Amino acid sequence: MINISLVPVDEIRNVWDKVSKHIKKATDYTYGRYKEIDVLHECLTNKFQLWVVYDEGTEYIGAAVTEVIHYPRKKVLSVVFLSGDQFSEWMPEIDQKFVDFAKVLECDFVEACGRAGWERKVKKLGWLKRFSIIERPLT
Repeated sequence: MINISLVPVDEIRNVWDKVSKHIKKATDYTYGRYKEIDVLHECLTNKFQLWVVYDEGTEYIGAAVTEVIHYPRKKVLSVVFLSGDQFSEWMPEIDQKFVDFAKVLECDFVEACGRAGWERKVKKLGWLKRFSIIERPLT
């Protein structure tokens, strides 16, 4: 059985070594915007929230990081990072965890920014493509 939990700030260091490989997979696609140590810092300072995905044997098979963003007119739960093994097995469950958490926090919606493949994976869960982010490197 797969379990998904929000990690309390004071427990993050206890699980970090077990999930940092999943965080690294995600930060590798930020093109230098983040390293795992940056994500750890943001989690420990309570800017980000760390979620872990584990099976009954407590093998950590995934991790996610969220952030509450206050736009001028909306409050949003943003999925900053999400990575792991056996993803299709636990995607619907973590999606529901995000929705439930966002509702408790009185957010207006849940958002995520990611590669094009993510759009296909979450479309069946009710996610909508609203816009794309493109960039032009200056180096």
